Amino acid sequence: MTLSFASSDRIPSPFTPQWTIAAVLEWIGVDDERCHDERLFEILDAVDQALAHGSVAGARTAPGSHAVVPSARVVALVRSVASRVVADPAQGARRLGEVLGVVEQTAVSRGVLVTV
Repeated sequence: MTLSFASSDRIPSPFTPQWTIAAVLEWIGVDDERCHDERLFEILDAVDQALAHGSVAGARTAPGSHAVVPSARVVALVRSVASRVVADPAQGARRLGEVLGVVEQTAVSRGVLVTV
């Protein structure tokens, strides 16, 4: 698995703004090593903070700013996010883009008229 941050977004691959929180938790649950993957710290922390405060997450830390993050902190964040989803199942249906305030940009072909 490769996790990378694009310069303009806060969502590492393989995630996209369209992933739901439940899908992220399910993806992590498929492989126990993912639950200990320190590269997931920033996104899980941002999601946990957003769910805790009921708003869009603010950037508390810049990607890559944690030189050493004990995997136990990642496990704790997974448990925290999961417990928030158990307490309020509607939170699991929320999309990362909504929770993190990230708008996914889509390309529109030239010559296509888009009306709203």
